[in-house]
Amino acid sequence: MTRLCERVLHVSSQEAVFLLRNSLAVPRLMYVLRTYPMFHSPDLLVQFDEILRGTLDRVLQVHLSDRDWSKATLPLRAGGLGIRSPSELALPAYAASIHASKDLINILLPEAYHAAVHKTVHDSEEWFQRESQREPTDISTDWTVQRDLDEIIWKPRYQNLCDTADTPEEKARLNASTQPLSRKWLEAIPSTKVGTHLDSNSFRVCVGLKLGLPICQPHTCGFCQAQVDAMGSHGLSCKAGANWTPRHNAINAAISRALQKCHIPNRLEPPHLLLEDGKRPDGVTLIPFRRGRCLVWDVTVCDTLARTYIQQSAREAGSAARKREADKKRKYASFEAEFDVVPVSFETLGSLAPEGVELLAEICQRLRDNTKDQRSGNFFMQEISIILQRGNASLVLGSMMGPPVW
Repeated sequence: MTRLCERVLHVSSQEAVFLLRNSLAVPRLMYVLRTYPMFHSPDLLVQFDEILRGTLDRVLQVHLSDRDWSKATLPLRAGGLGIRSPSELALPAYAASIHASKDLINILLPEAYHAAVHKTVHDSEEWFQRESQREPTDISTDWTVQRDLDEIIWKPRYQNLCDTADTPEEKARLNASTQPLSRKWLEAIPSTKVGTHLDSNSFRVCVGLKLGLPICQPHTCGFCQAQVDAMGSHGLSCKAGANWTPRHNAINAAISRALQKCHIPNRLEPPHLLLEDGKRPDGVTLIPFRRGRCLVWDVTVCDTLARTYIQQSAREAGSAARKREADKKRKYASFEAEFDVVPVSFETLGSLAPEGVELLAEICQRLRDNTKDQRSGNFFMQEISIILQRGNASLVLGSMMGPPVW
Protein backbone atom coordinates (compact mmCIF):
# COMPACT_ATOMS: atom_id res chain seq x y z
CA MET A 1 0.00 0.00 0.00
CA THR A 2 2.83 2.40 0.80
CA ARG A 3 4.53 1.64 -2.52
CA LEU A 4 1.31 2.15 -4.48
CA CYS A 5 0.60 5.43 -2.74
CA GLU A 6 4.10 6.68 -3.50
CA ARG A 7 3.70 5.89 -7.19
CA VAL A 8 0.29 7.51 -7.50
CA LEU A 9 1.95 10.88 -6.82
CA HIS A 10 3.45 10.76 -10.33
CA VAL A 11 0.10 11.30 -12.05
CA SER A 12 -2.22 14.32 -11.96
CA SER A 13 -4.27 15.06 -8.84
CA GLN A 14 -7.55 14.06 -10.50
CA GLU A 15 -6.10 10.77 -11.74
CA ALA A 16 -4.57 10.08 -8.32
CA VAL A 17 -7.85 10.55 -6.46
CA PHE A 18 -9.71 8.49 -9.07
CA LEU A 19 -7.22 5.63 -8.75
CA LEU A 20 -7.21 5.74 -4.95
CA ARG A 21 -11.00 5.58 -4.83
CA ASN A 22 -11.55 2.94 -7.50
CA SER A 23 -8.48 0.73 -7.46
CA LEU A 24 -5.50 1.31 -5.22
CA ALA A 25 -6.89 1.82 -1.72
CA VAL A 26 -9.97 0.13 -0.21
CA PRO A 27 -10.79 -1.88 -3.39
CA ARG A 28 -7.49 -3.76 -2.96
CA LEU A 29 -8.30 -4.45 0.68
CA MET A 30 -11.94 -5.39 0.22
CA TYR A 31 -11.40 -9.15 -0.11
CA VAL A 32 -9.45 -9.20 3.16
CA LEU A 33 -12.01 -6.97 4.89
CA ARG A 34 -14.87 -9.28 3.85
CA THR A 35 -13.15 -12.57 4.73
CA TYR A 36 -11.28 -11.78 7.94
CA PRO A 37 -12.44 -9.88 11.07
CA MET A 38 -9.97 -7.03 10.59
CA PHE A 39 -11.87 -4.92 13.13
CA HIS A 40 -10.10 -7.05 15.76
CA SER A 41 -6.83 -5.49 14.54
CA PRO A 42 -7.52 -1.76 14.93
CA ASP A 43 -3.84 -0.77 15.04
CA LEU A 44 -3.27 -2.20 11.57
CA LEU A 45 -6.36 -0.46 10.21
CA VAL A 46 -5.19 2.84 11.68
CA GLN A 47 -1.90 2.39 9.81
CA PHE A 48 -3.82 1.99 6.55
CA ASP A 49 -5.81 5.13 7.38
CA GLU A 50 -2.66 7.13 8.02
CA ILE A 51 -1.12 5.99 4.72
CA LEU A 52 -4.23 7.09 2.81
CA ARG A 53 -4.51 10.35 4.69
CA GLY A 54 -0.88 11.23 4.11
CA THR A 55 -1.19 10.41 0.42
CA LEU A 56 -4.30 12.58 0.05
CA ASP A 57 -2.49 15.43 1.81
CA ARG A 58 0.28 15.26 -0.78
CA VAL A 59 -2.04 14.82 -3.75
CA LEU A 60 -4.16 17.86 -2.80
CA GLN A 61 -1.23 19.80 -1.32
CA VAL A 62 -3.14 20.62 1.85
CA HIS A 63 -3.06 19.48 5.45
CA LEU A 64 -6.31 17.64 6.18
CA SER A 65 -7.56 18.22 9.71
CA ASP A 66 -9.54 15.49 11.45
CA ARG A 67 -12.75 17.20 10.34
CA ASP A 68 -11.54 17.52 6.74
CA TRP A 69 -10.54 13.84 6.73
CA SER A 70 -13.97 12.93 8.09
CA LYS A 71 -15.61 14.78 5.18
CA ALA A 72 -13.25 13.35 2.56
CA THR A 73 -13.88 9.73 3.60
CA LEU A 74 -17.64 9.97 3.24
CA PRO A 75 -19.16 8.19 0.21
CA LEU A 76 -19.68 10.27 -2.91
CA ARG A 77 -23.43 10.31 -2.34
CA ALA A 78 -22.86 11.84 1.11
CA GLY A 79 -20.64 14.62 -0.22
CA GLY A 80 -17.22 13.05 0.33
CA LEU A 81 -14.46 12.09 -2.08
CA GLY A 82 -15.38 8.41 -1.81
CA ILE A 83 -11.93 7.41 -0.51
CA ARG A 84 -13.26 5.28 2.30
CA SER A 85 -11.55 4.59 5.60
CA PRO A 86 -10.61 0.88 6.06
CA SER A 87 -11.25 1.32 9.79
CA GLU A 88 -14.86 2.28 9.14
CA LEU A 89 -15.51 -0.33 6.45
CA ALA A 90 -13.99 -3.36 8.20
CA LEU A 91 -17.00 -4.21 10.36
CA PRO A 92 -19.80 -3.67 7.77
CA ALA A 93 -17.80 -5.60 5.16
CA TYR A 94 -17.20 -8.63 7.37
CA ALA A 95 -20.71 -8.68 8.89
CA ALA A 96 -22.37 -8.53 5.46
CA SER A 97 -20.06 -11.21 4.05
CA ILE A 98 -20.53 -13.70 6.89
CA HIS A 99 -24.32 -13.27 6.83
CA ALA A 100 -24.48 -13.69 3.05
CA SER A 101 -22.33 -16.84 3.05
CA LYS A 102 -23.45 -18.62 6.24
CA ASP A 103 -25.94 -20.93 4.49
CA LEU A 104 -23.37 -21.97 1.89
CA ILE A 105 -20.76 -22.54 4.62
CA ASN A 106 -23.17 -24.80 6.49
CA ILE A 107 -23.75 -26.81 3.30
CA LEU A 108 -20.03 -27.21 2.65
CA LEU A 109 -18.91 -27.98 6.23
CA PRO A 110 -19.86 -30.99 8.37
CA GLU A 111 -22.58 -30.44 10.95
CA ALA A 112 -20.00 -30.42 13.74
CA TYR A 113 -18.87 -26.99 12.55
CA HIS A 114 -22.33 -25.42 12.36
CA ALA A 115 -22.27 -24.22 15.96
CA ALA A 116 -19.00 -22.38 15.33
CA VAL A 117 -20.46 -20.75 12.24
CA HIS A 118 -23.54 -19.66 14.19
CA LYS A 119 -21.35 -18.18 16.93
CA THR A 120 -19.28 -16.25 14.37
CA VAL A 121 -22.44 -14.78 12.84
CA HIS A 122 -23.82 -13.90 16.29
CA ASP A 123 -20.53 -12.27 17.33
CA SER A 124 -20.44 -10.13 14.18
CA GLU A 125 -23.95 -8.86 14.99
CA GLU A 126 -22.94 -7.98 18.53
CA TRP A 127 -19.84 -6.15 17.34
CA PHE A 128 -21.84 -4.22 14.76
CA GLN A 129 -24.52 -3.25 17.26
CA ARG A 130 -21.88 -2.06 19.68
CA GLU A 131 -20.11 -0.03 17.00
CA SER A 132 -23.31 1.53 15.66
CA GLN A 133 -24.68 2.06 19.20
CA ARG A 134 -27.99 0.54 18.21
CA GLU A 135 -30.11 -2.16 19.73
CA PRO A 136 -30.74 -5.28 17.61
CA THR A 137 -34.38 -4.25 17.22
CA ASP A 138 -33.29 -0.90 15.75
CA ILE A 139 -31.45 -2.54 12.84
CA SER A 140 -34.14 -3.53 10.35
CA THR A 141 -31.84 -3.51 7.33
CA ASP A 142 -30.72 -6.54 5.34
CA TRP A 143 -27.65 -7.96 7.09
CA THR A 144 -26.33 -9.38 3.82
CA VAL A 145 -26.00 -5.98 2.07
CA GLN A 146 -22.74 -4.21 2.90
CA ARG A 147 -23.95 -0.87 1.52
CA ASP A 148 -26.88 -0.82 3.98
CA LEU A 149 -24.71 -1.70 6.97
CA ASP A 150 -22.12 0.85 5.90
CA GLU A 151 -24.82 3.53 5.74
CA ILE A 152 -25.76 2.86 9.36
CA ILE A 153 -22.14 3.65 10.30
CA TRP A 154 -21.45 6.76 8.21
CA LYS A 155 -24.84 8.50 8.48
CA PRO A 156 -24.40 9.55 12.15
CA ARG A 157 -20.95 10.91 11.24
CA TYR A 158 -22.41 12.98 8.42
CA GLN A 159 -25.20 14.23 10.67
CA ASN A 160 -22.66 15.20 13.32
CA LEU A 161 -20.75 17.23 10.72
CA CYS A 162 -23.96 19.06 9.84
CA ASP A 163 -24.89 19.66 13.49
CA THR A 164 -21.45 21.01 14.40
CA ALA A 165 -20.96 23.20 11.30
CA ASP A 166 -20.32 26.64 12.79
CA THR A 167 -20.53 28.86 9.68
CA PRO A 168 -23.20 29.34 7.01
CA GLU A 169 -20.56 28.58 4.36
CA GLU A 170 -19.80 25.15 5.81
CA LYS A 171 -23.49 24.34 6.16
CA ALA A 172 -24.10 25.41 2.55
CA ARG A 173 -21.22 23.22 1.35
CA LEU A 174 -22.50 20.19 3.24
CA ASN A 175 -26.01 20.71 1.88
CA ALA A 176 -24.88 21.18 -1.72
CA SER A 177 -22.36 18.33 -1.68
CA THR A 178 -25.11 15.70 -1.39
CA GLN A 179 -26.83 16.81 -4.62
CA PRO A 180 -26.39 14.32 -7.50
CA LEU A 181 -24.77 16.79 -9.90
CA SER A 182 -22.19 17.84 -7.29
CA ARG A 183 -20.48 14.44 -7.46
CA LYS A 184 -20.68 13.61 -11.18
CA TRP A 185 -17.33 15.27 -11.91
CA LEU A 186 -15.66 12.97 -9.39
CA GLU A 187 -17.24 9.90 -11.00
CA ALA A 188 -15.96 10.79 -14.48
CA ILE A 189 -12.95 8.88 -15.80
CA PRO A 190 -10.21 11.50 -16.34
CA SER A 191 -9.60 11.71 -20.08
CA THR A 192 -8.11 14.56 -22.07
CA LYS A 193 -9.61 13.25 -25.31
CA VAL A 194 -13.22 13.38 -24.11
CA GLY A 195 -12.77 16.55 -22.05
CA THR A 196 -13.16 15.10 -18.56
CA HIS A 197 -9.61 15.78 -17.38
CA LEU A 198 -8.90 18.69 -15.04
CA ASP A 199 -5.39 20.00 -14.55
CA SER A 200 -4.03 19.54 -11.03
CA ASN A 201 -4.48 23.15 -9.91
CA SER A 202 -8.08 23.25 -11.13
CA PHE A 203 -8.84 19.92 -9.48
CA ARG A 204 -7.39 21.07 -6.15
CA VAL A 205 -9.49 24.23 -6.30
CA CYS A 206 -12.65 22.20 -7.00
CA VAL A 207 -11.98 19.81 -4.10
CA GLY A 208 -11.19 22.76 -1.84
CA LEU A 209 -14.50 24.44 -2.71
CA LYS A 210 -16.37 21.18 -2.12
CA LEU A 211 -14.83 20.32 1.25
CA GLY A 212 -14.06 23.82 2.50
CA LEU A 213 -10.28 23.44 2.39
CA PRO A 214 -7.85 26.38 2.25
CA ILE A 215 -6.77 26.67 -1.37
CA CYS A 216 -4.70 29.86 -1.38
CA GLN A 217 -2.98 32.50 0.72
CA PRO A 218 -5.20 35.41 1.82
CA HIS A 219 -4.76 38.12 -0.77
CA THR A 220 -6.33 41.08 -2.52
CA CYS A 221 -8.54 40.33 -5.54
CA GLY A 222 -6.74 41.28 -8.73
CA PHE A 223 -9.89 42.91 -10.13
CA CYS A 224 -11.98 44.55 -7.39
CA GLN A 225 -9.29 44.85 -4.68
CA ALA A 226 -11.53 43.05 -2.15
CA GLN A 227 -9.87 40.97 0.55
CA VAL A 228 -9.95 37.25 -0.30
CA ASP A 229 -9.64 34.66 2.47
CA ALA A 230 -7.83 31.33 2.29
CA MET A 231 -10.95 29.55 0.99
CA GLY A 232 -10.68 31.57 -2.23
CA SER A 233 -14.37 31.47 -3.13
CA HIS A 234 -14.56 35.23 -3.80
CA GLY A 235 -13.76 34.69 -7.47
CA LEU A 236 -17.04 32.81 -8.02
CA SER A 237 -19.07 36.00 -7.54
CA CYS A 238 -16.59 38.82 -8.22
CA LYS A 239 -18.46 41.15 -10.58
CA ALA A 240 -15.46 43.30 -11.42
CA GLY A 241 -13.46 40.74 -13.35
CA ALA A 242 -15.36 37.47 -13.55
CA ASN A 243 -15.95 36.13 -17.05
CA TRP A 244 -18.89 33.74 -16.87
CA THR A 245 -19.37 33.61 -20.67
CA PRO A 246 -17.15 30.55 -21.44
CA ARG A 247 -18.89 28.39 -18.84
CA HIS A 248 -22.33 29.61 -19.94
CA ASN A 249 -21.57 28.89 -23.61
CA ALA A 250 -20.08 25.48 -22.83
CA ILE A 251 -23.18 24.34 -20.91
CA ASN A 252 -25.47 25.51 -23.72
CA ALA A 253 -23.32 23.77 -26.31
CA ALA A 254 -23.45 20.52 -24.29
CA ILE A 255 -27.26 20.69 -24.09
CA SER A 256 -27.49 21.46 -27.81
CA ARG A 257 -25.25 18.50 -28.72
CA ALA A 258 -27.27 16.17 -26.50
CA LEU A 259 -30.51 17.25 -28.20
CA GLN A 260 -28.92 16.72 -31.61
CA LYS A 261 -27.98 13.18 -30.57
CA CYS A 262 -31.65 12.67 -29.72
CA HIS A 263 -32.50 13.78 -33.31
CA ILE A 264 -33.96 17.07 -32.10
CA PRO A 265 -32.69 19.98 -34.26
CA ASN A 266 -32.16 23.19 -32.32
CA ARG A 267 -30.60 26.64 -32.52
CA LEU A 268 -28.53 28.50 -29.95
CA GLU A 269 -29.40 32.16 -29.29
CA PRO A 270 -32.23 32.21 -31.85
CA PRO A 271 -32.35 35.69 -33.46
CA HIS A 272 -36.12 35.56 -34.03
CA LEU A 273 -36.94 35.28 -30.31
CA LEU A 274 -36.39 38.61 -28.60
CA LEU A 275 -37.63 40.14 -25.39
CA GLU A 276 -38.51 43.81 -25.08
CA ASP A 277 -35.01 44.55 -23.79
CA GLY A 278 -33.43 42.91 -26.84
CA LYS A 279 -32.27 39.82 -24.98
CA ARG A 280 -33.01 36.33 -26.20
CA PRO A 281 -33.08 32.82 -24.71
CA ASP A 282 -30.09 30.50 -24.95
CA GLY A 283 -31.70 27.95 -27.23
CA VAL A 284 -34.82 26.67 -28.93
CA THR A 285 -35.74 23.37 -30.55
CA LEU A 286 -37.00 23.54 -34.12
CA ILE A 287 -39.51 20.72 -33.65
CA PRO A 288 -41.87 20.05 -30.73
CA PHE A 289 -40.06 18.67 -27.70
CA ARG A 290 -42.97 17.76 -25.44
CA ARG A 291 -46.67 18.54 -25.09
CA GLY A 292 -46.71 19.57 -28.75
CA ARG A 293 -44.55 22.65 -28.17
CA CYS A 294 -40.97 23.57 -28.96
CA LEU A 295 -38.58 23.85 -26.08
CA VAL A 296 -37.03 27.17 -25.12
CA TRP A 297 -34.27 26.91 -22.54
CA ASP A 298 -32.15 29.47 -20.75
CA VAL A 299 -29.14 28.60 -18.61
CA THR A 300 -28.10 30.51 -15.51
CA VAL A 301 -25.47 29.77 -12.85
CA CYS A 302 -25.47 31.41 -9.41
CA ASP A 303 -22.90 31.18 -6.64
CA THR A 304 -23.99 29.01 -3.71
CA LEU A 305 -21.65 30.91 -1.39
CA ALA A 306 -22.50 34.44 -2.57
CA ARG A 307 -23.48 36.88 0.17
CA THR A 308 -26.93 37.26 -1.39
CA TYR A 309 -27.75 33.55 -1.11
CA ILE A 310 -25.60 32.15 1.69
CA GLN A 311 -28.21 32.24 4.46
CA GLN A 312 -30.78 30.38 2.35
CA SER A 313 -28.15 27.95 1.04
CA ALA A 314 -27.16 27.14 4.63
CA ARG A 315 -30.73 26.14 5.40
CA GLU A 316 -31.61 24.19 2.25
CA ALA A 317 -29.70 22.93 -0.76
CA GLY A 318 -30.68 24.49 -4.09
CA SER A 319 -32.49 27.53 -2.68
CA ALA A 320 -30.38 29.95 -4.73
CA ALA A 321 -31.01 27.98 -7.93
CA ARG A 322 -34.76 27.94 -7.27
CA LYS A 323 -34.79 31.71 -6.81
CA ARG A 324 -32.98 32.20 -10.12
CA GLU A 325 -35.39 29.77 -11.77
CA ALA A 326 -38.38 31.81 -10.60
CA ASP A 327 -36.76 35.00 -11.93
CA LYS A 328 -36.23 33.38 -15.33
CA LYS A 329 -39.83 32.15 -15.47
CA ARG A 330 -41.08 35.69 -14.92
CA LYS A 331 -38.65 37.00 -17.53
CA TYR A 332 -39.93 34.65 -20.24
CA ALA A 333 -43.60 34.65 -19.23
CA SER A 334 -44.57 36.11 -22.61
CA PHE A 335 -43.15 33.03 -24.38
CA GLU A 336 -45.15 30.47 -22.42
CA ALA A 337 -48.23 30.65 -24.58
CA GLU A 338 -46.28 29.33 -27.58
CA PHE A 339 -43.24 27.52 -26.14
CA ASP A 340 -42.34 25.13 -23.37
CA VAL A 341 -40.01 27.47 -21.42
CA VAL A 342 -37.53 25.80 -19.08
CA PRO A 343 -34.94 27.74 -17.07
CA VAL A 344 -31.89 25.54 -16.38
CA SER A 345 -30.66 27.02 -13.12
CA PHE A 346 -27.41 25.71 -11.63
CA GLU A 347 -25.44 26.57 -8.54
CA THR A 348 -21.64 26.63 -8.51
CA LEU A 349 -21.48 23.76 -5.98
CA GLY A 350 -23.75 21.51 -8.02
CA SER A 351 -27.36 22.09 -6.97
CA LEU A 352 -29.93 22.29 -9.75
CA ALA A 353 -33.44 23.78 -9.66
CA PRO A 354 -36.43 21.41 -10.17
CA GLU A 355 -37.34 22.32 -13.77
CA GLY A 356 -33.72 21.92 -14.81
CA VAL A 357 -33.58 18.53 -13.09
CA GLU A 358 -36.67 17.42 -15.00
CA LEU A 359 -35.34 18.64 -18.35
CA LEU A 360 -31.89 17.07 -17.99
CA ALA A 361 -33.45 13.81 -16.79
CA GLU A 362 -35.63 13.70 -19.90
CA ILE A 363 -32.64 14.41 -22.16
CA CYS A 364 -30.74 11.60 -20.41
CA GLN A 365 -33.60 9.17 -21.01
CA ARG A 366 -33.85 10.14 -24.68
CA LEU A 367 -30.09 9.71 -25.05
CA ARG A 368 -30.36 6.19 -23.66
CA ASP A 369 -33.30 5.41 -25.94
CA ASN A 370 -31.65 6.78 -29.09
CA THR A 371 -28.06 5.61 -28.57
CA LYS A 372 -29.01 2.25 -26.98
CA ASP A 373 -26.22 2.94 -24.49
CA GLN A 374 -27.42 2.94 -20.89
CA ARG A 375 -24.36 4.97 -19.88
CA SER A 376 -24.97 7.85 -22.29
CA GLY A 377 -27.20 9.80 -19.91
CA ASN A 378 -24.65 9.49 -17.14
CA PHE A 379 -21.87 10.65 -19.47
CA PHE A 380 -23.95 13.71 -20.37
CA MET A 381 -24.42 14.63 -16.70
CA GLN A 382 -20.72 14.12 -16.06
CA GLU A 383 -19.95 16.51 -18.92
CA ILE A 384 -22.24 19.18 -17.43
CA SER A 385 -20.69 18.70 -13.98
CA ILE A 386 -17.14 18.93 -15.35
CA ILE A 387 -18.02 22.18 -17.16
CA LEU A 388 -19.35 23.66 -13.92
CA GLN A 389 -16.23 22.69 -11.99
CA ARG A 390 -13.86 23.86 -14.70
CA GLY A 391 -15.67 27.20 -14.70
CA ASN A 392 -15.39 27.44 -10.91
CA ALA A 393 -11.66 26.81 -11.03
CA SER A 394 -11.17 29.34 -13.83
CA LEU A 395 -13.01 32.05 -11.89
CA VAL A 396 -11.16 31.38 -8.63
CA LEU A 397 -7.72 31.23 -10.23
CA GLY A 398 -8.53 34.25 -12.40
CA SER A 399 -9.28 36.42 -9.37
CA MET A 400 -5.84 35.56 -7.99
CA MET A 401 -4.00 36.55 -11.16
CA GLY A 402 -5.99 39.66 -12.08
CA PRO A 403 -6.10 41.21 -15.55
CA PRO A 404 -3.34 40.21 -17.96
CA VAL A 405 -0.30 42.46 -18.14
CA TRP A 406 0.92 43.19 -21.66
